[in-house]
Amino acid sequence: MTGTPIPPEERESSLRPSSFAATLAVAAQGTRHAIGYHGGQVVDHPITVYYLWYGNWSSNGVEIPIVEEFTRHLGGSPWWGINSQYADSRGARPSDSVAMGKSAFDAYSQGAVVSDDEIAAAVVSAIARGALPDDPRGVYMVLGSADVDATSGFCTAYCGFHKVVTMRGPGNGAHPSSPGPSAAQQPAPRQHQHRYYGYVGDPRRCGLGCSMQHVGPNGPSPADGMVSIIAHELAEVVTDPFADAWYDAAGLENADKCIWVFGGGGGGGGDASSSSQQQTYRAANGALANVQLGGKDYLLQANWKLDGRGGGRCSMS
Repeated sequence: MTGTPIPPEERESSLRPSSFAATLAVAAQGTRHAIGYHGGQVVDHPITVYYLWYGNWSSNGVEIPIVEEFTRHLGGSPWWGINSQYADSRGARPSDSVAMGKSAFDAYSQGAVVSDDEIAAAVVSAIARGALPDDPRGVYMVLGSADVDATSGFCTAYCGFHKVVTMRGPGNGAHPSSPGPSAAQQPAPRQHQHRYYGYVGDPRRCGLGCSMQHVGPNGPSPADGMVSIIAHELAEVVTDPFADAWYDAAGLENADKCIWVFGGGGGGGGDASSSSQQQTYRAANGALANVQLGGKDYLLQANWKLDGRGGGRCSMS
């Protein structure tokens, strides 16, 4: 099994400014733009999430059960249900179903300093050696430990990203897909040939650049900061998998428009009245939280909810 990241025209799925401060500024500007549909397909089938824990996660292991338990309860939640508003030209909408698949480990197969292509190669390698299944309906999230340097800008330009890699069977090689509208008209071949993947690093590498608090609702583990970014990226996988479906004039996808917003309101053209606000609360350990899934508290960034009039707002449900 071989794989190659698809060309930038399709695989670039989130705007990456030159600094984290610029990311916040772009997100604030983006809330003033209506999100629009650009003709591409959304992911309308149930997804199964697979985690590749890359680097060194052997220190305590508490992150893994937190992330997996969160994933088991994300589908069917009010937060995830916001994605069902984003239909494509086929009338297809993102499914409400998110399943937890399997976790695997990779002890620096591509080194401690990795490019986006090497992150994709780690996914392909995990599938090839049978550590993770080859699932056309899967989303493969690579979770980098704090000592892993993702050179395209983790901690300086982004906290996570999602992209697509082409997959071919043994002996068939790997080839970039053809960008453009014609490819968007062929959902079956695309689903067969491509696998969705993403990257989220350990926020401890970034100070508070990629998390809101040092101690989250589930303790001092970095997992609380990670699940907010994981949810963000998964929402964008299903609403804009090939970077040609749903985004606004600033290039921001649905979850991008609410980056570091943890309640409702504050939208462009939508209802931002006090009745739409969802406030944070204190979890049992005193950390901030704003949603409970499966009996556990989390602090998730809001998602962009359409209002049916061309506008929308940040919302938790």
